[in-house]
Amino acid sequence: MKKLFLIFAIFLFSNITFSQNIEIGTSKIHGLIWYTFSNLGLQNYSPALKEITEKSKYADQVKQITSELKDVIKYLHLDFNFPNSINGYRDGVSVINLFEIQSGYATTVDDLFLRLKGLMPQAEFIKLKRAILKLQPIYENLVWNPNEKHLKKMIKEIRLLSKNWDVNKKLQMCKLFYNSEWDRSENFKISFFPLPKNSKTSNGRSQGGFESVGLIIGDKNYLNRFSVVFHEMMHSLYQTQSNEQKQKILNSFNLETYDDDLPFRLGAHYYLNEVLATALGNGWFYESSSGKYNQKSWYVDDFIDPLAKGVYDLTKKYLQESKSLDDEYIKKYIALFKLNFPDYKNSKQYLFSNLEINYSGADYKSMEIRSFYRKHIEEGKLSINAGKSFFKANLNFENNRNYLFLISSNEIDLLSSKDFERFNIPDKAKSFLKNNPNQITGWKHQNGYVFFSVYTVPEIQNLFQSKIELF
Repeated sequence: MKKLFLIFAIFLFSNITFSQNIEIGTSKIHGLIWYTFSNLGLQNYSPALKEITEKSKYADQVKQITSELKDVIKYLHLDFNFPNSINGYRDGVSVINLFEIQSGYATTVDDLFLRLKGLMPQAEFIKLKRAILKLQPIYENLVWNPNEKHLKKMIKEIRLLSKNWDVNKKLQMCKLFYNSEWDRSENFKISFFPLPKNSKTSNGRSQGGFESVGLIIGDKNYLNRFSVVFHEMMHSLYQTQSNEQKQKILNSFNLETYDDDLPFRLGAHYYLNEVLATALGNGWFYESSSGKYNQKSWYVDDFIDPLAKGVYDLTKKYLQESKSLDDEYIKKYIALFKLNFPDYKNSKQYLFSNLEINYSGADYKSMEIRSFYRKHIEEGKLSINAGKSFFKANLNFENNRNYLFLISSNEIDLLSSKDFERFNIPDKAKSFLKNNPNQITGWKHQNGYVFFSVYTVPEIQNLFQSKIELF
């Protein structure tokens, strides 16, 4: 009989007011997808899974396999957005998200690709499937086979311990805090995948009730791991807030008023989902389950970690008083953001968070430009205009919208055209632009910025990682 590596158990956490099915387990195919995307160097995947490959005898082989997927990556970042979404809530899904979710249910690579057929052009779809099949025995030898026994033992212990952590009661308290409409008949599915022993960091992802979390083999701090699981569950509660609650929170940020504090309100709004999940999962769930404050880093991010710790006491107070997220909470959170990040208005996170890119389309399709952007700016709002007349753009720019004009090194004569002069570029910016290819320069317009860059092929792929020079 064929052995399947899809192992889950269902636990019912219940009390009088609320009951919730939580499936806890692992899937080899899900781990294989994490291994593949990590070795592709995609953002927010596991550096440990990439590092273990680079130190192995398979390094050159994996490098060759992944190098053949450059034309596939752009399709992984395609988004499917649902209508009637409210700003700040990701009402949609990307191709890469669907690979993550369905790999948690698939029993084989063939099964996975049958579930996802039609999501990208057939040639690229087959190319990706063949690459994953080539990577599968390498993943099994390096990661799965040496760790499978330890992983399943760790999961078994987490199942037993979680019964003492009042998971259901805490979910109910957080559901009230978010004013979430999460349907209790819907299961939470937690899929653990193995990370090599001594990995420095773990990873987690929430996909609408499918929570994906890396378990570092040998890490006995099970409460810390389940705090990450709880963190991911919080994202699901956040996304299922009532539309009334979503709009109420959005109104509290007052994003339509253009003043000096707008960048701080935008930044606070941008990070809210992750900050709340971190404060509730890595902070409150850990402390309420252990009786001890979590002294370790809660989130490896220079914005999220201090913000989550900054709102922690306020968040605990709301939970204790059975209060939902409201205008008072948001105003205190914005004040904290401004205090912690007084220079946020000049940061890449802010400047690229709402961007329109204009370029000729001579060297790259808009889908490729989008993939370069998403590689470094995962959640930003982006639109792209490609065409020969891109340089004759209407200069009636919208407030709170930033504009980037990309000029190929083969189009350098545009910098001497009358159309270029319309932008009233500061002299220092002109000089920088002409002498620094593959860098970005910008200056203020109304309530936003205009950026220019002269790019070369293929260096443009890392353009959004470069420093921004503002004049």
